[in-house]
Amino acid sequence: MVFSVNLVFGYGYLDTSMLYLNRFYDESD
Repeated sequence: MVFSVNLVFGYGYLDTSMLYLNRFYDESD
């Protein structure tokens, strides 16, 4: 169960970082 929770948080963290990267590239471009 702990593994599943970590997996969900891991994907959430990746999605958030992707959003920040996209915003950063959009502003710099």
